[in-house]
Parts: sequence; structure tokens; C-alpha cells
Amino acid sequence: TSLFHIARGLRAKLPGREVRIVKGDPDALRARGGPAIVSVYRVHVVCVRFEDDVVVVHDPALPAPERMPFATYRERYGGFAVVAEP
Repeated sequence: TSLFHIARGLRAKLPGREVRIVKGDPDALRARGGPAIVSVYRVHVVCVRFEDDVVVVHDPALPAPERMPFATYRERYGGFAVVAEP
């Protein structure tokens, strides 16, 4: 599944919200807050929240969210994210 298809599905499930794909560096995404759906090493994960130098990510294929050092996240980030604005 591509981020395009994820965004299209979210638009159908979240009427009234602006769902879009944004390009940017990991620092810009951290400044924005969260949540967002991102590609990390070809796997789509949900960035649940940013905590100082840690990103809480959740891979839907795994049972629980994981804490990833922000430096590791920065190295693996694919450059695009799906975000939903109110």
C-alpha cells in the first residue's frame, strides 16, 4: 500500500477533515506534533507522538507501540507523511 492509497482511505473515513500528504524533513514533522503516518524503511507506521529525543511509533502489524530514538527515526524516515488536519 502506498501513502497515496492510505491518504485516500483516510479521506473516506474522516469526512470533514483535510487529509493530505506532506513532504518535509523529520524535524518539521516533529515541530508539527503528531499523529502522522510515515514510511520508515519501507514500512508504514503511525507516529503517535514525539517526546524529546524519542518518537513513539506503532506498526499495525505489531501488538504495541515502540519507542524509537529520534536519531534513528531521522535516518529511516522516507520523506513524506500523511496527516489529517481538523
